[in-house]
Amino acid sequence: MIYQRRDFELLEDRYENEFVLSFLTNEEPRELNHMLEANPKSVFKNYWEKQYSFVILVSNFMLAKLDLNYLIFKKNNSFSLISITRKNNVNKILSILREYEYVNGFCFFIIKSLDGLNFELPIDSQERVKVTQLLNNEIVIFQFDVEEVILIKY
Repeated sequence: MIYQRRDFELLEDRYENEFVLSFLTNEEPRELNHMLEANPKSVFKNYWEKQYSFVILVSNFMLAKLDLNYLIFKKNNSFSLISITRKNNVNKILSILREYEYVNGFCFFIIKSLDGLNFELPIDSQERVKVTQLLNNEIVIFQFDVEEVILIKY
């Protein structure tokens, strides 16, 4: 299903909550495509090949367990926001994502560009990362267990 700006006005709650997104923002998207019965694995590979950035928010104590090549984008006492490098095998990445998909404080998404974005990291696992400056950007959220993908265009 594709939702436009006028559709968000009809929602009872923030769109981030209605679609169970792993981040918060004050910016309203121009379009949200909720792909039901999608193949998240093939969608992930497609965006990875398009050179979109893959970002993971992970608790600092779990960072060493990931066994991936990454760059630390931002860090606080509780969490690190990392960008996964192209040196990693995509199947290994997908395996890790399925393993940690529902671990508290672990969230991930693919984003068109990291340039100019502002991230506010959570303090505990009950909070979500906040992202601002999303104009002309795209975020892709993957839900592997229910085979859904959400593409958000700003």
